[in-house]
Amino acid sequence: MAVALEEVQTHMREIASVLREPRASSTPSHIPDDLLGTIARASDRLLEEIGEVGPGDDLQLAVARALLESMRVLAAGLIQERYPDQAWFWTPEWQRREREADARIAASLGTRYDSDAAFLASLD
Repeated sequence: MAVALEEVQTHMREIASVLREPRASSTPSHIPDDLLGTIARASDRLLEEIGEVGPGDDLQLAVARALLESMRVLAAGLIQERYPDQAWFWTPEWQRREREADARIAASLGTRYDSDAAFLASLD
């Protein structure tokens, strides 16, 4: 178990509070677009942190994982419906890669080029 149950519960409450905002409707089709992205990103991150849940694991953690998976499916379906040409960006795999890239940038890993010419020269 990669993450503490208390941390998952805290994040789940944060997601639930966003969904209870006045601008969020009670029907999924009226969830604002920016909330869909928030739900997708938070669900993916937490699902990755939780990892797989199996026999002998905390029941509350298993329920939390199931709820996160359900929220992720809901968000992905609505994104696919509203923006089919952008749905690839919101797949769990692509979002995982985005998190990896963000972490590399935060750790100052990679190469920064001062100009297009410098970048193109590095390809030779």
